[in-house]
Amino acid sequence: MKKKGADFDQQAKDFVETFCLGLTYTMIDNLFRPHPLEYDVIASKVDNALHFTLNL
Repeated sequence: MKKKGADFDQQAKDFVETFCLGLTYTMIDNLFRPHPLEYDVIASKVDNALHFTLNL
């Protein structure tokens, strides 16, 4: 990415924006499901995704 001109700050901003859009979509989609997930299940999925992405 640095070779293409994107610095670390821009990468971080892009990641946060994309992750938030995905989370927002997931929460809205859940509202319209016939059997919605409990929000603690969604929170666990978010936690798992962050740990996977950030290698924590």
